[in-house]
Amino acid sequence: MAKVQPRATKKTTKSSKKSLKAPLIAGAIGLAAIGGAGGYVYRAATTPEIDDITASRSTLPEPEYTVTQYKLRMAKQKLSSLDIRAKETQRSYNDNDFVPEDFADLDNDGCKTRYDILFGELAGMTNGEKACSIQTGSLFDYYTGKIIKYDSSVPGGGIDIDHIVSKKNAWESGGYSWDKEKWEEFVNDRNVLIAVSSSENRSKGDKDAADWLVPNNLDFQCKYVIYQIDIKKNYDLSVRQAEKDAMTEVLANKCRITRK
Repeated sequence: MAKVQPRATKKTTKSSKKSLKAPLIAGAIGLAAIGGAGGYVYRAATTPEIDDITASRSTLPEPEYTVTQYKLRMAKQKLSSLDIRAKETQRSYNDNDFVPEDFADLDNDGCKTRYDILFGELAGMTNGEKACSIQTGSLFDYYTGKIIKYDSSVPGGGIDIDHIVSKKNAWESGGYSWDKEKWEEFVNDRNVLIAVSSSENRSKGDKDAADWLVPNNLDFQCKYVIYQIDIKKNYDLSVRQAEKDAMTEVLANKCRITRK
């Protein structure tokens, strides 16, 4: 999947520092262009010696729901290769000591993964007074098919960063055998994450495709399932039979094919 890259980034620092990268999931679902002239906002520096200026898109692109024949064919092949989970793991997710509760700053840019993603996806973004904070911005929410506003008066602005395959689902699908380092990678992997409305994320919870399939934006069902399949294949995770059946139904009947 293609990465979304800010149009321009200016940094001044006493030490080497990785540039901010927007999420891969955003690139895959069509949030690829930063429009308009200017569009620069300041992200508050996390240390006095860093002057960090990040480009912000001024408009949101139109959503893209179609998939290519090749992408659809590959998704079907990957789904057929996933192991079927016969029973739930005996190791309880709720009692584990491995899964991080929060995001990390793996790229050492001064902000946790949540803000890296929001900085890349929000249009018309302005920063708050604190480091790695947001005051305003707009997001196209693929879970509802609507544009939502970042609301600084509520926790998280009303926007969550969802794990498309939930952490609990990943645990039960094979992640119970991972060490802490592997879990930190998964939790912060931008191929696993998407910015969505908090209410829809709460509605989804830990459900897999058998129990939750983007009910408020049916146009996104196909791509949502393909993302889940890609994640499970990349991390060698299993599926329940009911989960596989639901995915198979979507791939067979819910996908719009592009001629590109």
